[in-house]
Amino acid sequence: MKKIQEVEASFFRRGIAYIVDMVILYFVVVFPLKSKFEGLDFEFTEFTGEITTKILFVAFEIAVLVVVYFSLLEWKLGQTIGKIIFNIRVKSEEGELTFLNSFLRNLSKFSTLLVLIDSIPLIFKKGNKRFLDKIAKTKVVMNLQ
Repeated sequence: MKKIQEVEASFFRRGIAYIVDMVILYFVVVFPLKSKFEGLDFEFTEFTGEITTKILFVAFEIAVLVVVYFSLLEWKLGQTIGKIIFNIRVKSEEGELTFLNSFLRNLSKFSTLLVLIDSIPLIFKKGNKRFLDKIAKTKVVMNLQ
């Protein structure tokens, strides 16, 4: 019987898994919410209060659903669909992965800009951890056989 070795998942593998998850979320979350804009007259020179409020509300709905998707799947399965495809998973450094661990590590997913800022340590520091991975005390790993 071969022993399975666990190693930190690469930046590339994590990034592609994230892109897969975002494509899935586009079709499951964003695309259906587009219907909320039907019938609105978009004059880009002048946004009315109604249009601005609706855009902000839908953007907030999308952000919450994205964070819920990542948090729940990682908490219950240790993986999102993208992570399953690329054979990586999230683990707690302190035992069992809790919902709080998962939620904390995914807070940056409210915004693409926050994800980019959170990912800076992946690029420049040894250890392959995002800033919120450190706070949540989690790591993303893959199995080598």
